[in-house]
Amino acid sequence: MRSGRCRVWNYQKLEQRLNKLLRTQTMPTTSPLPITRIAKMREHRIFRDFIWPNTLHDFGRFNLIYGWNGSGKSTLSHLFEHLADHVAVTEGHVEFVVNGHSLNGAAFDTAANLPNLRVFNREAVVRTISEATSPLGPIYYFGEVNVESQKQLDADSKLLSKANGDLEKAKLSTKTKVNALNSFCSDKAKAVKVLLAGPGSPYTTYTKNNFEKKCTELIDRSGSLPTRTAEEQAALNQKKSGSSLPSLTELDTEYPDITKALEITKELLSRTVTSKIISRLEDEPEIAKWVEEGLRIHGGEVPTNTCEFCGSMITSARRQALEGHFNDAYKSFLLDLEKAKNACEHRIKALTGLVRHDPAKLYTNLQQNYGLKLKSLNDQEAKVRAYLTALNTALSAKATSPFQSLDVASFIDGQDELSRDASVTALAEVNKLVREHNDTTDSFEKRVTAARKELEEAQVADALNSYTEMVKALSEADAEEKHLTEEVKTLGEQVGKLELELKQHRKPADELNSDLRSFLGRNDLQVDVLDTGYTIVRNGVTALNLSEGEKTAIAFLYFLKSLRDTAFDIGKGVVVIDDPVSSMDAHALFSAFGHMREVTKDAGQLFIMTHNFGFFRQVKNWFHHMQGQRKPNVSLRPARFFMLTANIDAGGRNGCIGNIDPLLEHFESEYHFLFKQVRKEAERTMPADLAVLYPLPNIARRVLEAFLAFKYPSLSSDGLQRTLEAVSFDPAKKIRIIRFTHSYSHGDRIDEHGMDMTLLAEASQVMKEILELIKMMDEQHYNGMMEQIATTP
Repeated sequence: MRSGRCRVWNYQKLEQRLNKLLRTQTMPTTSPLPITRIAKMREHRIFRDFIWPNTLHDFGRFNLIYGWNGSGKSTLSHLFEHLADHVAVTEGHVEFVVNGHSLNGAAFDTAANLPNLRVFNREAVVRTISEATSPLGPIYYFGEVNVESQKQLDADSKLLSKANGDLEKAKLSTKTKVNALNSFCSDKAKAVKVLLAGPGSPYTTYTKNNFEKKCTELIDRSGSLPTRTAEEQAALNQKKSGSSLPSLTELDTEYPDITKALEITKELLSRTVTSKIISRLEDEPEIAKWVEEGLRIHGGEVPTNTCEFCGSMITSARRQALEGHFNDAYKSFLLDLEKAKNACEHRIKALTGLVRHDPAKLYTNLQQNYGLKLKSLNDQEAKVRAYLTALNTALSAKATSPFQSLDVASFIDGQDELSRDASVTALAEVNKLVREHNDTTDSFEKRVTAARKELEEAQVADALNSYTEMVKALSEADAEEKHLTEEVKTLGEQVGKLELELKQHRKPADELNSDLRSFLGRNDLQVDVLDTGYTIVRNGVTALNLSEGEKTAIAFLYFLKSLRDTAFDIGKGVVVIDDPVSSMDAHALFSAFGHMREVTKDAGQLFIMTHNFGFFRQVKNWFHHMQGQRKPNVSLRPARFFMLTANIDAGGRNGCIGNIDPLLEHFESEYHFLFKQVRKEAERTMPADLAVLYPLPNIARRVLEAFLAFKYPSLSSDGLQRTLEAVSFDPAKKIRIIRFTHSYSHGDRIDEHGMDMTLLAEASQVMKEILELIKMMDEQHYNGMMEQIATTP
């Protein structure tokens, strides 16, 4: 008991000295506060439905917020982080009053003229200290900026290493593709040379440069590629390799007017002769022809009246009858028929046995087409001959039947309808190829040159797809190599810049060691500079693992130093600090407070949140001794005190910001506040709701632990149940107290799961029994506490 009081007295003595110094400090004049309240928090984590109470004063320049774990401190610090980082709040609805205006949390990312905030919380510890492995042991990087820069350096270094590897691969790929393209072009150029080289040929010196130039020419040329079939290339090969052939005469054939011939024949066949017709002769054309010939014989130069056939006399009457039948009109018509027949026969003869050039006499590339055109001409001429022959047959038939009208259609039935133009056209097609042959002979050198060029372009065109793909692949590889070269250059500059910045921003080891020794109150930890970071030794041995308290101390130390950066004007800025003494011992806690107070005393606005009552007490005493803090009007005081609570209702936990309990503010121990809560519940006469009952097991446990620790200091480490066993008290009541406190208390955290309402219903009775136990063990202490809390609202 005495040793505990001695320890408290020593710290109180130190605080008295500090407070004496604080009283001599003057408070600087400040401008209107940046953040005056958090107007609303709805459905945002623990704050399901919070509205700033009308009875709660606004935030002041200096603000101390006390609350157990689970009451919403981390949530508040995260909201301040959102505001500091200009990041919108997307969960629920949050509303701050900033610079005198309401600001929706969803607009944090777009709002202008936001205050400059710096926030320290658990996440800041992670962001401030980074540990990397090395053959020499862990390398540490301190400071948020340095940690982020080192992370960026590590990431960029990995990217640089990968980019260098990728660049080497890209260079090899480019080289491989260049060699492949050169080999391809050389092989194709050699093939063209072998194909087209010869005496006087310019292709004798054909190289890959000529091939590439022709590829580029074809790519730039519009239209289809000059590819050639195997047959066409063979013909071109013969053309460029062949010799000159003799010229040939063009064919000259006159074709009859088929239409006119048809009209003449049609007219003759329809004409009839007017005479004294002998019916016997009319009916028998053969006999008539025989009689007509006999009449000519018997009436020749020596006429005779004796029939040379039968010897009988030809009477004059008979001669006159025959001459009437075969009169002059008859003879004239037969002459017309004879002329028409002779004309047909002449035309038929003219179109028979015509001499044509043998296809073999033409150049090879023309022979096939010439043969086809010649066959077409011969077929056309054969049709003309057949048609004329049909007309001649019709005329012959008319000659034997001059007295009858004949239909020409019956003679030309089955014959194709012809015209003179078809024959003329067919002949022109043949002569066109003859002229082409003659032109080739006349311009043989030009033809050979053109054939060589066509063959070259055909060869290049066949290889153009492969060439294009290889050029494209080379272009892509070259672009990738250039991209990676630029990336390596950029990353190298970034890595160099980051390394330089880290070395420039890295604090000297002596300065760090001095700060750590002052902050931690011991010198067992020492840092040494290594590369862009530090190594840490503990008692001369490499520190493989820093404790959470040491990490927190280093992180908080760096945070406090960051508040003096030129980028942050602390006199106008807002500083938010959430539980900076987690896992620290008493001395480190006091040192942390001293450093914090010295750095933040001139802050434009300060928020300190904690669940640690020792730290709360340090800050509270600092704030109490500020000038103007004793003014009756709270709004004129520089420091304000708040308390975070988490009530429980049917919907679960619901966080709330409220006024600090006077016992916490005005007394040096949390014990007063907790004792007050126990007495308040013990005196309750009406049933309480869940929000009131829920924290009672935790409160009861902490009151008993604090009280019994002073009564039984040697047993305090054994747990509440073991300590209670040493107390001479009603066993049934002790069991009820243990069951109540152990079932639903979890350190200083409020939890909403697994609540048994039947046990909570005993809360008032258990509170009475706890007070009964305290009074039984130390009535003087009990009476003193009851008197003290009775005078406090």
